[in-house]
Amino acid sequence: MDYKELLGLVATGESETVEFKRKINDKCIESICAFSNTFGGKVVVGISDNLKITGVIDPEEELRKLSDMISSMIPSVAIRTEVLKVDSTNVIIVEVERSSSLHSFRNIAYVRAGRNNKPINPQELLMMAGESLMVSFDTSPSRVLVEDVSGKLIDKFYLVREEARGLRAPGHLRIDERLVQLGVANKVNDGLVLNAAGVLFFTYLPQSYYSSACIEVMQFTDDTMNELLYRERLEGSLPEMVEKAFDILEKNNPTVELLLPGNLRRKRMKVYPVLAIREALLNAVIHRNYYDPGYTQIFIFPDRISIRNPGAFPFGVTPEHPIHKPRNPLISSIMYELGYVEKYGSGINRIRMQVEEQQGVEFRYDEYIFYTEISFIRRVNLSAIDELNRKILELLETRNKSSELSQALEMSIPTIVKRLNDLVSAGIIIKVGKGKNTQYRLSNKY
Repeated sequence: MDYKELLGLVATGESETVEFKRKINDKCIESICAFSNTFGGKVVVGISDNLKITGVIDPEEELRKLSDMISSMIPSVAIRTEVLKVDSTNVIIVEVERSSSLHSFRNIAYVRAGRNNKPINPQELLMMAGESLMVSFDTSPSRVLVEDVSGKLIDKFYLVREEARGLRAPGHLRIDERLVQLGVANKVNDGLVLNAAGVLFFTYLPQSYYSSACIEVMQFTDDTMNELLYRERLEGSLPEMVEKAFDILEKNNPTVELLLPGNLRRKRMKVYPVLAIREALLNAVIHRNYYDPGYTQIFIFPDRISIRNPGAFPFGVTPEHPIHKPRNPLISSIMYELGYVEKYGSGINRIRMQVEEQQGVEFRYDEYIFYTEISFIRRVNLSAIDELNRKILELLETRNKSSELSQALEMSIPTIVKRLNDLVSAGIIIKVGKGKNTQYRLSNKY
């Protein structure tokens, strides 16, 4: 780091990845611990609370102190240090990388939350263990006996698997033997119990055992999230929930005509790339941290769809380097056998390819301490509007009700309402009021 970069850090102030300290002390080590457990960061020693460069008198002594104190962290953490000379004094920069282990200082583990170091409570500690892949949720034993499984769900599994992978069901095996063969049942004492994956796939209502193992769908009128149009909590076995979510996303993904660059003819296509949305949802339910009490959530806005997944990327995995490192390997394997997953570790790449091909949508990953979110953002282009929709948009300048538009265009009200709903879903117009008082207006964005 040079002097100019240091001034830039000081001018920006402390953040989720930057901490200033006047000298090496316990708080400094807490920050190193927090950075290693979160997203990494820099601790700059020799900066006062009012962001003045005070420096350190004896940098070698401070580094020795740092070495002694950091040995109290369990397990030990690798850091890089640099001494930067500033005028007549020195500043120490301690660079901390995000670790693949969970670290503690004096028996307390910390995470970085904004500009503060936050001790991890027992529930968060279990979640962090799941983040570190130290504990695999899907193979953990439950209290559900094999007698509680659904024979219909087992039969359906083998039927779908045969269609998807060409693997025939082992007809000579009993139900309990089949569950053991699939790896979803374990012997405990003298009986058989399902593990977590067995509960999620082969019981009618897994949510009665794991309340957070569901998908929540919410639709809003705008980005403020003040007005909720629709909300549903999806339950059932994992494949059932996924199919229900697919249906909802399909209904909120209108077909438009796009005039793509380099093409003379318009192309009818969905606003959001179907396969990309599918991959994002599958990634969320397969790779989520089931120790986290939160739901997998789908947010539908006029101009984007966001899917929030409890659990950050496993350590060493990023959207740029999507290596196959499943948090729930058994769930991933079963979804592969059912044909939901085509190739291990390729979901993010397929999302990227689909979005690039469609051109009318961009996507963004946001990673936080305990969850990730992928958003598909629509780039609205009025060339995506066909002739009838253009007429509707023109008439909306003076007519705001479906009945008025129906009369002006000499078309049935249901036909007009369907068009209006498509334009609402696309974020081009907004819907105000209910029943007979329903009106439609052009969105301020367009």
